[in-house]
Amino acid sequence: MGASLVPLLLLTGCSGEQPETKSASSSQQQHQASPDSSAAASASQDPKNTPTQHNEASADSTQKPANTEQKHKEPEQKLEENYAGAESLQHSKEVQPSEEHVAETEKLYTSYQQVLSDIGTVKPSEPTEEDPAQSGEDSAPATTVTLDQATEEKITSVATGSAAESFIVAAEEFANNQWTQEGTAKVVGTPKIADGTYNDQPAKILQVCLDSSQVKVKNAVGDVINNTSAPERSLNIFTLIQDNGQWKIASHDFPNNPDC
Repeated sequence: MGASLVPLLLLTGCSGEQPETKSASSSQQQHQASPDSSAAASASQDPKNTPTQHNEASADSTQKPANTEQKHKEPEQKLEENYAGAESLQHSKEVQPSEEHVAETEKLYTSYQQVLSDIGTVKPSEPTEEDPAQSGEDSAPATTVTLDQATEEKITSVATGSAAESFIVAAEEFANNQWTQEGTAKVVGTPKIADGTYNDQPAKILQVCLDSSQVKVKNAVGDVINNTSAPERSLNIFTLIQDNGQWKIASHDFPNNPDC
């Protein structure tokens, strides 16, 4: 009887250790089969990972409101247009280049550009008595060129007011520098037209995009001296009025942003 109890106790002891071994083995298999959980556990044990990510997110969240606040404090300022009729053009309608006032404007401006192509007969102006005193005793008075009457009449037949003045000044600059122009600017895109006034007179205000890609300005020896950095297309503002029953350009301006 006593002898038979020993094997039974030994067997009982062995059977008591198997569940622990099996449990450890099962836990090890689950640990190996779940690398994501292992990485998560490792990350949770490393105090350097999570705080770094949290701090970066916090930095982003604190910077964005600051940038927004800065933009709110410093809004971009838009320059106001300084030409007459700008407000009318803001609410104007778009028209086709073939519209009668647009076509008339292109015709008038082309006639002025033709003056620059064949500047006409010019003559040196006589120096005034004040010129030597203004320029100094040792320097001769500068010879300037004024337009002949026929050339001025060509300009005043298509322009009046401030436009005629600026066109005459430009033509005199061409004459003094012996420049000539080849080609003319053409209306492209979608013009705008509005009703307005010029010196208390009814007027048509037009915004047109002029393509100057075919325009060449040449000096006395025939070299092209165009400004290559200038855009080939630009917005121009023309004001038309009736002068003795004939349309003329009364003013010629440019918007703050002439891109078109």
